[in-house]
Amino acid sequence: MTNYGDERSKEMFALKMLKSGFKVWDADYVSEEQYKFRPDLYGERNGVLYAYEIKARNIPSTKFGDILISEHKLNLYEEHPEVQYYLVFFYTDGVGYILEPHQPHTIELKPTKRTTYFSDQSVSMEKKAIYQTSVAKRFKFNPQLIYGCV
Repeated sequence: MTNYGDERSKEMFALKMLKSGFKVWDADYVSEEQYKFRPDLYGERNGVLYAYEIKARNIPSTKFGDILISEHKLNLYEEHPEVQYYLVFFYTDGVGYILEPHQPHTIELKPTKRTTYFSDQSVSMEKKAIYQTSVAKRFKFNPQLIYGCV
């Protein structure tokens, strides 16, 4: 399973939210008719709707020194101002980051592997949002919960 880490990180983050008093649901189980905004998780607490895009990276947080995500993930928050939207990143060294899409960043074209199609390992250029780690909230977690033995 290619996105095993993404699924495990989503489960771990959802559990933490539940323990913090949120109602949580997986966006994979929300019909498009109900809501077209498709992050990884939704949360609700005190009448406020939250959305989380969660990424489990297969590198340590120190590998590049910044945080990278596809630009189209940022457009979601602009299209849905009624939702508190956060980007959450997990790394193999047990460091994670949470940030809001509107925080300072740059946009650059970067070579990106196509991993969504079976056996397609070709590379295309894709617009990426690049954040400095200094604008994000840093947290620690047990990487074995997501990555197994690291």
